[in-house]
Amino acid sequence: MTFRQKISHAVVALSGLIVLSSCTKLDPTNPFQPIRELICPTVSATSLSEWRDLDRKEIPKIQMGQTWREEAGQVSGYVQIARNQSNLFVFAMLPDEDIFNPVTEFNQESWSQGDIFEMFLQPEGQRNYYEFHVSPRNQRYQLHLIKNDPDSEDFVSELSKIEVESAVSVNSQEDHWLVFAKIPLQELIEPKGRALPQEWQVSFSRYDYTRGPNFEEPELYSTSPHRKLWFHRQHEWTTLTVE
Repeated sequence: MTFRQKISHAVVALSGLIVLSSCTKLDPTNPFQPIRELICPTVSATSLSEWRDLDRKEIPKIQMGQTWREEAGQVSGYVQIARNQSNLFVFAMLPDEDIFNPVTEFNQESWSQGDIFEMFLQPEGQRNYYEFHVSPRNQRYQLHLIKNDPDSEDFVSELSKIEVESAVSVNSQEDHWLVFAKIPLQELIEPKGRALPQEWQVSFSRYDYTRGPNFEEPELYSTSPHRKLWFHRQHEWTTLTVE
């Protein structure tokens, strides 16, 4: 079904412009042009329902691509992000011809079961970061990722119960599903009580499964220009500035 189209009086106030990093070196003919640096827009929305109803046409769209492939790869879907105070709002538009994930419980592993949307966030000044999954049934799988060695890609993961809010709208007739999320940034800060940092490393990705004989080979996409298929390559994430 189509999400609500209410007339909203909320005003989007952009606090900055997209800045492409000078170190981004991609084929200019490639349809996927990642955003390496972004000043986070501010919006008047304070709740998830207000974010759903907000006119987001002025908010930059961050594409999802496949730079780890030798060929150009595909572009499939986009993400929009904004904030209000210490809340980060996320919207994802995900084209999908077979929308499913059987998971029915909170914090049940979902990335190997069917379609999911993933959000990665790391505050400036700390090694640990968070990974949040949302499925088409609006089930979340939340991880706190602990890095003991800053020079290693290895980490220890534990389940997180941080109160992320999410909502999903599935439109099978038009072959897409939408994700809306509200993330309390202050809850991600370590140690607790530390001031909200100005910079964050963020990345968004998805698993697009199709039921049938090729189920074990989902299409994967990311907003980050990963040279290898590993979503935890943080040096390739987007630097988000929260002013």
